[in-house]
Amino acid sequence: MEVKVVVDQQDIREPFSLDKYLKANINQPKFSDVCFEVEGKKIYAIKSILAIGSEVFERMFYSNALKMLSDESTVVIKDLTYNGFLNMSKYLYGYSVDEIELKELYETYRAADKYMVYDMADRLMNRFKSDYDFENALLFYDQLLRFEEKEHFEVLMNEVKFVIQSCGDQILKNDQILDINQTTLLNVLMFESLNISEFDILKAVSRWTTAECLRSCLKVNPTNKRNIFKPFKRLIDWSLITVEQLREFNTIEELLTFEEVASLFVYLLDQSKKFVLNTDIHRKLFKYHETLSQGAISWDVSKYTESEFAILLNVNKSIILSKIHTFIPESVKNFRFTIFENEIDLEIENYFSNEDKMVVVEFEEDPHIDKGKDYKLVFTFDAMKFSPETDKLSSNNKIEHRIDDDCFIFNLNFDRLSCIEKFTFFISSYHVRTY
Repeated sequence: MEVKVVVDQQDIREPFSLDKYLKANINQPKFSDVCFEVEGKKIYAIKSILAIGSEVFERMFYSNALKMLSDESTVVIKDLTYNGFLNMSKYLYGYSVDEIELKELYETYRAADKYMVYDMADRLMNRFKSDYDFENALLFYDQLLRFEEKEHFEVLMNEVKFVIQSCGDQILKNDQILDINQTTLLNVLMFESLNISEFDILKAVSRWTTAECLRSCLKVNPTNKRNIFKPFKRLIDWSLITVEQLREFNTIEELLTFEEVASLFVYLLDQSKKFVLNTDIHRKLFKYHETLSQGAISWDVSKYTESEFAILLNVNKSIILSKIHTFIPESVKNFRFTIFENEIDLEIENYFSNEDKMVVVEFEEDPHIDKGKDYKLVFTFDAMKFSPETDKLSSNNKIEHRIDDDCFIFNLNFDRLSCIEKFTFFISSYHVRTY
């Protein structure tokens, strides 16, 4: 006799997962045996879970010398933030550092460092080093500025700073500016260069003053906004803002007094007049340029052999490379591109193809090309090269492209035939007011 067993699908349970139940019970009073108070808020936890991941908690809860302290009904933490301590606790319960909000990275790092959760601290540092782009660079910079030992992050801070400088017109217009503190915004506005108009800087600071009022539990009114805006007055180059822009920007009356606004309009109409606001800043603006190479080469990609083009690049004014457009078709195999400075591989390549299906090298971290230094650009790929124009192309092909009166690329020497269509790069120059 055949017996059929019918199982109600509702009776089928998922396999038991300790990790899942631990995460679900973080900061729950029911199963906890210790309570912390941070910034006046309670955080509940299980001693053994914290002790497994932290030598400090192990000594606190299970060492005779410190056990009396941990037996108190509530352990008060005075030198950390609530979110930082909670994030560290979550990590010990199985949460990932990737789930931590960017604006809480530093305070979480302080908690992990204090309680010797070193693997978490290391993961947070790795996130600092690898997880920034123009959409969050300002928040990362804000977090890095909070560290006391900034020399440990000098290279990283310079990289993030460059992203902010070059993408300022996008970064200062998005919402990440609302979550940074005053010190960070003042620091950014003192950069030598920013790729954003002065009027857009003014609007960005205005948005930030509103957010700062709310963060400080103040009413959003002209009096409070003016008080918050005071240290920024000298960091705005008012001479670069036009009367037409101010007329459309009604919020200016919430940042400046009536006398200051009147003086500003008079000054913009006639700069020989005295202006009551002193400016201590004169930022440079990044400008993009292109330089073209003549003479394309064709390749037979049905036959493959390794080809290499080595190029020496030397400039008489520092530039920042953005993209390199080539004559190399996307169909070649094993394409590789490398920049060497003093025989050191800078490892900064990223490839895609353009509408003509030619390889374009785009940099995730745009490399600085310093004046007077020799850089070797090496393109390698598998293809059989041939060209009906071979006799017309010199092996000493050189580009001399003048940018302005004092900057041009020179000594762009090709060991073989040219494989570069153009460079896209930028240099920084001062804002110029147009009338």
